[in-house]
Amino acid sequence: QEKMNFMINSTLHYVVKEQNGIVLKYEQIFQRDFYSNGSPNDFEWELTNETKKIAGMLCKHAVVKNKNILLNVWYTEEIPVAMGPVNYFGLPGLVVWSEDFFLTTEIEGVKYIDDVDFNELKKRLIDEFNKSKKGKEIKESLLIVKKAELVKSMISQMK
Repeated sequence: QEKMNFMINSTLHYVVKEQNGIVLKYEQIFQRDFYSNGSPNDFEWELTNETKKIAGMLCKHAVVKNKNILLNVWYTEEIPVAMGPVNYFGLPGLVVWSEDFFLTTEIEGVKYIDDVDFNELKKRLIDEFNKSKKGKEIKESLLIVKKAELVKSMISQMK
């Protein structure tokens, strides 16, 4: 069996949550801009009994029930915030590790700071998103499916 290695040119620029719970994301894949939005109802999670320590925190494993989407996460209930990287939220704790078709993200640690004006930063990112999306906005759940199709197509072409 041949081992294939390839790198997807993908950059996640930012993810920001609006007051209404909608999460906005801007990323580039192969230098093409993607503006997506998502909500807690986008993914149905299957919580497993697996546990492990990540960054000193006890974490639990969850996967998306839709088997066409490679998406699994580790979350910790030690930080009871139903958020995480990208649009991976709605779990009973902070997502500290995630893997999808393009990105693997892992937390290195948690640091609490008081001197950042998160409201101003959030407002600036939301304004930038709304100004830049120009009809290119897509639902996050659809974007993930399209990413999966792209990776599957690339793998079949490489064989």
